[in-house]
Amino acid sequence: MNRFLLVFIVVFGVSAQARVFNFQSETFATYFGGGFGDATLLEGKAFTESSGASTEFSSSDVVPFTQTIELGFITNIRNRVTMKVAAQVVQARQVEAEGNNSSGQKLLDVTSDLFVFNPSVVFQYNLGGGDMSKWYVFGGIGWSSLSMDNAYTMTATGQSTYSGIPATFTEKVESTFFTYELGAGYEIHALDTTTFTLDLGYRFMEGLDLRYKGDGYNLAEGDLTHSSGDRVKINGGASNRQVNLGGFYIGIGFRFYIDLG
Repeated sequence: MNRFLLVFIVVFGVSAQARVFNFQSETFATYFGGGFGDATLLEGKAFTESSGASTEFSSSDVVPFTQTIELGFITNIRNRVTMKVAAQVVQARQVEAEGNNSSGQKLLDVTSDLFVFNPSVVFQYNLGGGDMSKWYVFGGIGWSSLSMDNAYTMTATGQSTYSGIPATFTEKVESTFFTYELGAGYEIHALDTTTFTLDLGYRFMEGLDLRYKGDGYNLAEGDLTHSSGDRVKINGGASNRQVNLGGFYIGIGFRFYIDLG
């Protein structure tokens, strides 16, 4: 029994020693992560610019931040270059707001939801470090699909102000566009073959060509109706609406390195 235990300890020890973590020998990993971003460029524009020229909102009716979750894999393609392939969702925090006229009479309630699905490729240049940690800078490009829903409930005063609008309706908007990101980060060994990452970056994510998903009602244009594929207008219909989820963000993640033999 003691002889068997000794053999087990020796074999296990050699096996464990053979898989000691070292960035120089790791080439592939899966990962997941998340983070929070600045929403200063978005504010309340997802709904304030489409809720009618006679509708006013409180200055506090803004999106306070964006949330991100992503997963994917990384692979080393050069000694100092790592490629990350990601499936990312960026979501603006839901906003529930009350719209009033200039006299303070309530016209409507609106619940605004906005998210972006953003498959991306990011290239990371490793600046240096040791066997257990490293600093890096990164840059990437993605192809984003935006979905935005503004669900309205009108009051009697609201329906009188915007004659012909139904009591409840949802404005559904979509768009596709390229996105870009730049930043810097730090990766450190955490446990076994798992590492922890911390990123600080800037995201360029602006929907310039917003289109309605289907036929329906809206408060921005004079006739209060639209057809599928129509450009989305700001209040009064003078120009096209845009939404911008870009800005600084901070993210954390975990990478799980796999021995490919």
